[in-house]
Amino acid sequence: MLMGTLESSHCHPRIRALGAQPLSRLHVGPPSWFGSLALVVLMLSSGRCAFAQSAASWERLAGPLDPPPASGHQVIHDPLRHRLLLLDVGALDVLWSMSLPANGRVTWTRAPIAGPRPRDRFGFCAAYDPRRDRVLLFGGSSSENAPVYQVDANDVWALSLTGTPTWTQIAVVGDPPAARSDAVFIYDPVRDRMVMFGGTNFYPDDLWSLDLAGSPTWRKLSPAGTRAPVGREGAGAVYDRSNDRIVMFGGWAPSGGGILADTWSLSLAGETRWDSLSTNLRPAARRNFSAIVDPVRAELVIANGHGWQYGWELDDAWAFDLTGSRGWTQIAVSGDVPTVGSQCAVFSPENRSLIQYGGGGNGTFCSELTLDDHRWTSLLPAAPDPMPIRRGLPKLVADPAASRLLVYGGLNWGCMGDLWAFSLAGDASWTPLPLSGTAPVCTADHVVFDPLRRRLLAFVSGLPARVGTLVDEVWALPLDEPHVWTKLSPLGPLPPGRIGFSVVYDPKRDRMLLFGGQIYNRNDITGESQDDLWELSLADTLRWRQLQPRNSPGERQDHAAVYDPARDRMIVFEGNQSHSCRYGCTTALSDLWALSLASDSLVWQRLNPDAPFPAPLTTGTPKVCPIVLDGSRDRLVVLPGDASAWTFSLSDSVGWQPLNVDGELPTQRTLAGFVFDPTRDRLFLMGGLQAVVPDYGAFSADVYALRFAGTPGTPGTQVALRASRVTPTQVELSWSGLAALQPASVVRADADEPFHVLASLTADASGGVAYRDATVVPGKHYRYSLSIEAGARRLGEASIDVPFAPAFALAGAHPNPAVGELSLAFSLLDAAPARLEVFDLAGRRVAGRDVGALGAGRHLLSVGQLVPGAYLVRLSSGSRSVTSRVAVVR
Repeated sequence: MLMGTLESSHCHPRIRALGAQPLSRLHVGPPSWFGSLALVVLMLSSGRCAFAQSAASWERLAGPLDPPPASGHQVIHDPLRHRLLLLDVGALDVLWSMSLPANGRVTWTRAPIAGPRPRDRFGFCAAYDPRRDRVLLFGGSSSENAPVYQVDANDVWALSLTGTPTWTQIAVVGDPPAARSDAVFIYDPVRDRMVMFGGTNFYPDDLWSLDLAGSPTWRKLSPAGTRAPVGREGAGAVYDRSNDRIVMFGGWAPSGGGILADTWSLSLAGETRWDSLSTNLRPAARRNFSAIVDPVRAELVIANGHGWQYGWELDDAWAFDLTGSRGWTQIAVSGDVPTVGSQCAVFSPENRSLIQYGGGGNGTFCSELTLDDHRWTSLLPAAPDPMPIRRGLPKLVADPAASRLLVYGGLNWGCMGDLWAFSLAGDASWTPLPLSGTAPVCTADHVVFDPLRRRLLAFVSGLPARVGTLVDEVWALPLDEPHVWTKLSPLGPLPPGRIGFSVVYDPKRDRMLLFGGQIYNRNDITGESQDDLWELSLADTLRWRQLQPRNSPGERQDHAAVYDPARDRMIVFEGNQSHSCRYGCTTALSDLWALSLASDSLVWQRLNPDAPFPAPLTTGTPKVCPIVLDGSRDRLVVLPGDASAWTFSLSDSVGWQPLNVDGELPTQRTLAGFVFDPTRDRLFLMGGLQAVVPDYGAFSADVYALRFAGTPGTPGTQVALRASRVTPTQVELSWSGLAALQPASVVRADADEPFHVLASLTADASGGVAYRDATVVPGKHYRYSLSIEAGARRLGEASIDVPFAPAFALAGAHPNPAVGELSLAFSLLDAAPARLEVFDLAGRRVAGRDVGALGAGRHLLSVGQLVPGAYLVRLSSGSRSVTSRVAVVR
């Protein structure tokens, strides 16, 4: 305890092996857990069933507003508003837009979409309907109730762009085409219809029209001609207005030999007819590429794409003469040439350019190719300089004393071991910190903050954990200069090597607690989950010791754990349970357990009910659900991974509750770094992998803050006055419930005067502060409290009356004269034996009481009902004695 005084077009790479699963069940391969960013906040009335929802607001502090990663998305040109629209595969309730013309680096904006939304999907078809100012969406793939195989759809939706963007499902007449994704989907302006060809789901070669006039109606078309293209996905197609036809190139067709490089024309005037336009000189075979019409030169322009089913990303551009005289010619491009696997593109008449948006293994790109000089320009938002490399799984530490965040390590297709400081003082700037030495781990799931010594501890057990290995390496990195990694050598029996474990710091006992994880067995791929608990003492000798708690939350790995200082317990949440089997037998868990640490008799207790959201199915990964403790509101904040967020009240029976947030929400991502800073009452987020389809995504390095609504310190607050001691010369106070090493100010108000600061202190490792005020005046009334965040919040208020100096005295009746019942006021020097007696004028004793046990100070004591008259009162203690006369009236 610290003591202070006054002296201190449809593009999607098919992922056949995994399909695209719903976000709550998505496999991305180790590491892969999805952290939803729509956090939820709950303000609870302590001890009552009633509760009130309260909002929280996101704010982007640094880094560009990165649009979502590209895979299975669509881009649309909005000619009325001169903007590029992006429909994201994983969030069809948000519309991204970029103003045109684009000049250099630009800014993306996003807005919510109203109406009942289509279910999330990838590979859907979308096109602009100019007569009705809307976007039409058809089909796509999702994986509802299917852990591996995708489910194709054949529904039609309209997104109106007039006013608030709103989704409406279209009731279509006629038998619809079979469900599919990645089909050609082109608007025919002459006949006011959509024309669709091919797609996935056995790669049909059928041709359909969706007539839009009147009641939307599906019709199957039977084109003329002796030859027709094979069914395919990922082809590029455009409407050629001058010839009233659709021109199509490339794609992927298993029945046609795989990747394609053929060119076809579908005549729409009169008799619908397929014709081959293949020439000797042609682009390399490709799929999922950009394709637009240059109306000035009457050319079909294509760029980039996949040269093979899952890779071979191309960076060339070609033009096909739509007048029929030249065929294909390669375009000599210059500038910032993108190397992009999967993308979609629009023609921008504002700059007469091709604007493509997409990505692949190299990340997300948004680039513009001007059709006059064929020069590429990147349109990604600007990033601050300096700035950490984009990453996932960084370790974040709140450093309130220095008004900054510290960020260590993370992943970016490799392990990173750098250290950065992010200023929270107002300029939101990054500073790289010099770092010496290298720890063998770099991700947040193996790194823990030791607040007492202001250092990071890294636990090493081998990745993957091999049979017979031990958790025998512990590394330390001080967060104050010099930043040098040092290997520590703990004593005692060492825990078996494992992955997917959790570690929390126990400040009351100055130790780390390691729980669970996965131990690999010989010849097994997944290994088995564990439920063992280990202690690493930090105080004097670094030593491992296995603990033996009663009950068990069950074997688990990839779970989340936090320490609850108000109840002195460790809380464990969700995770997976793996059993030893050749190809992985994993059960997803959604329960919540608490381990009481208050005594040597450790007991696990289940906290009900289970989480109402599903636990993601992941194996060998970091924490499945990021979870933080919001101590001032006595609750857990959880980010499940299915585009929702929840809180769990620790103070009453309300349990799990969802809440909405507003502000500038971060893009959905996995592997982000999180930390809750109770000093600023904000949750900070940094980095992460923006990904919704396996194997595709882009790392981020942006920083967001979630400010919770409502005032902490209301019912359910964790910060409270723990003890007080008052004498005529000083007041001693102590509080608990702060964060470890959290700065706070002790403030005092004299009677009804305003509060003023007495001293600035820092909480100890257990979150406690103590203060002694030696400037009090006997007989005065004071109010004390703790103040954090520059006086904006006061917690743990105490009301104190300072007594006068001790005296041996008799003040007589209170009131005087007394009416019926006689109450006597007196004071004592100490707790020595003393006696208070009442006599009538004849000398007879009519009342008496031993009062020495009341101790030093002033006291008021009733001696009962007396008949009216005059009396003598005597207070005696040892050789001391004082007498007073009192009167009792009717």
